[in-house]
Amino acid sequence: MQAPKLSAPTDDPFQRELALVKRANAALARHDAHAALKSADEHATSFPTGRLVQERVAVRALALCALGRSAEARSAAEELEHMAARSPHLIRLREACPATQDLQAVR
Repeated sequence: MQAPKLSAPTDDPFQRELALVKRANAALARHDAHAALKSADEHATSFPTGRLVQERVAVRALALCALGRSAEARSAAEELEHMAARSPHLIRLREACPATQDLQAVR
């Protein structure tokens, strides 16, 4: 199965940002951690302070964990925890990635 294509270019930056995050999540869903990481990195380059930074960091951590890059996954999860300690993405990370299980629980 191929990665979803980004729709036709749009003038709406948020739609472009959303398309990248959706593509990264779709890659994770089909167990293609390399593609997910590539999409997350593309998002980081294109939207370093975008509205979906938390989602990007969570996808990045999950992709790194799936690739066995535990220290990097942990670092990305800690970045997410620092920016949003109550993020529901942390729950997903703790459940899916052993390297992040001791992160603080959502309060």
